[in-house]
Amino acid sequence: MPFLSVDFLIAASVAVIVFHALPVQWRSGFLLLCSLAFFTLAGPAYLPLVILLTLADFKLASWMAVSGPSRRRGLLWLGLLLNGGVLVFFKFTLLLNGLLAPWLPAWSESLSRLRAGLLVPLGLSYFIFKKFSYLLDCYWGRSQPEKRFSRLLLYVIFFPEITAGPIDRANRLLPQFAASRRFDRLDLSAGCHQILWGLFKKIVIADRLALLTGPVFRQPENFQSQALLAAVLAFSVQIYCDFSGYSDMAIGLGRLFGFRLQLNFDRPYFALTIADFWKRWHVSLSFWLRDYLFLPLSSRVLRCFPQERLLGVRTEVHAYVLAGLATMTACGIWHGAAWTFAAWGLLHGIYLAVGLVTRRSRRRLKKRLGLSRQSALHRSLQRLVTFLLVSLAWIFFASPSLAGAASLFRRLFDPGNWFAGATAGWSAWSHALGGAEFAVVCGSVLCLALVEALQGRIRFGGWLRSRRWPLRWAAYYLFILCLLLFGIFASSKFIYQGF
Repeated sequence: MPFLSVDFLIAASVAVIVFHALPVQWRSGFLLLCSLAFFTLAGPAYLPLVILLTLADFKLASWMAVSGPSRRRGLLWLGLLLNGGVLVFFKFTLLLNGLLAPWLPAWSESLSRLRAGLLVPLGLSYFIFKKFSYLLDCYWGRSQPEKRFSRLLLYVIFFPEITAGPIDRANRLLPQFAASRRFDRLDLSAGCHQILWGLFKKIVIADRLALLTGPVFRQPENFQSQALLAAVLAFSVQIYCDFSGYSDMAIGLGRLFGFRLQLNFDRPYFALTIADFWKRWHVSLSFWLRDYLFLPLSSRVLRCFPQERLLGVRTEVHAYVLAGLATMTACGIWHGAAWTFAAWGLLHGIYLAVGLVTRRSRRRLKKRLGLSRQSALHRSLQRLVTFLLVSLAWIFFASPSLAGAASLFRRLFDPGNWFAGATAGWSAWSHALGGAEFAVVCGSVLCLALVEALQGRIRFGGWLRSRRWPLRWAAYYLFILCLLLFGIFASSKFIYQGF
């Protein structure tokens, strides 16, 4: 059942009403039934697999709590291999098969037959990462094993999050499932506000921009460099509105049930550096990668090389650079079994490595030039450079192949292609949907930028809730009318739904 459908809207509304009408002790069970139904509609064949995997996690975590160090480590690795094996089989078999086919043709053919025709389970990457974090937190003593299997299963397949996150930690969400909650009008109001704002981002901005960016990334040879650059920048806005729009809707839906899901976006295009960008973009994944991959990898490198300096450079720098490159490449591959995703992640790893290595020299240069780190001009330039670097990296993410990405880069930076006569330029690209549609998308993007620029000073939801009811409800009806007038309601799915 797609998130953006009338059926889901009706089902979710009924679920919220029934949830708050039920006695407190029945609510978790009702949510579990809703989540099981949602998962089953997407692919009933995989429900037993998810239940058995979660049961294994439940047992392994409880055994780790009463085992010695060596046995605990073995139980952890068993859980990681079980869950990781499922992730690799469904998402990366075809990529591995292509790499190994020249050397092991018989094995490759058998694996292809086994994998052929199988769909990827709904939200596989997201719920596997939840399970990884649960096992690791229990192993490290950060969390206690959950005593109720049904509650752990609810955490794994909680339906607002399963399609595309956020990746909430067990020690954050499980206590909320266990707590007794009363109906709160503030939760209802805040949840509805966030859902409506997510819908605006998705159906007014992202889906309209998709109609402009899609043809460019599919056939970059048909466009001049000016149109290519505009499409690249437009895709940066599109993917942000698409993914953060889903996150807003998921967080808002969780709030309707009384749960506080993790913030997943914090105005990422206002970031001053690439490192700052990753503190704001897909926050739940970024902090997951930091805690469970980057920090353990860098610590391992430091243990292997205990000396203060290595090749004349502080060992910490080597550790952070290597761990950062590995983490960001893994982040790219997590998105999909394609070299374009790996290149996107690796490029971000290179950005972070260069930023780390040049940090001191850049500080000295700024000091010599008399640049104030707090000046508005300096911060604006930092944001612009960061946005451009991120936008260039999105070329790999959006292109169907490395060859397509290379072609787009080549034409983008070819001086002779800026005004080539036979191909479409800015005017043709921008008016492909018609002047009125382009005006709508420009106006909505400006509205988004203005709201996010003021968001650090004004909390619009709180401000609106403090107004008198005639103004408040007039604003609600006006916003819903804008969604109905300017939204694109054609069949579409969220970009990150496939990851």
